Amino acid sequence: MACQILRSFSQIPAGTVGTTADTSYRIPYRASAGGLLFINSLVTGTTITWHVCFDDGGTPVPLCDASGNALTTPVVTGKAYEIPAAAYGAVQVCAVINAGTCTAQAVVKA
Repeated sequence: MACQILRSFSQIPAGTVGTTADTSYRIPYRASAGGLLFINSLVTGTTITWHVCFDDGGTPVPLCDASGNALTTPVVTGKAYEIPAAAYGAVQVCAVINAGTCTAQAVVKA
């Protein structure tokens, strides 16, 4: 008999992704095991840089790889992008657009 693993997920209300981490849409991520960011609309920007907070309402810091390079994702309207696995353990995740504005919505899984 096959064993089925059921996971729950949460849809996070849409928000605005800005050009600074302090003003960008924050995704509650505590106890999440991954997620997606859906890009609903995009004005000018082409890349998001991922940031994380380690407490609610804390100061976002860039999410970096082992070499210290900030993690970025090229984006276009109407697509969904994986929240980087490196964000696991962060309390909040936020994406920062390189120019203009962007509206997005997230789904996170537990």
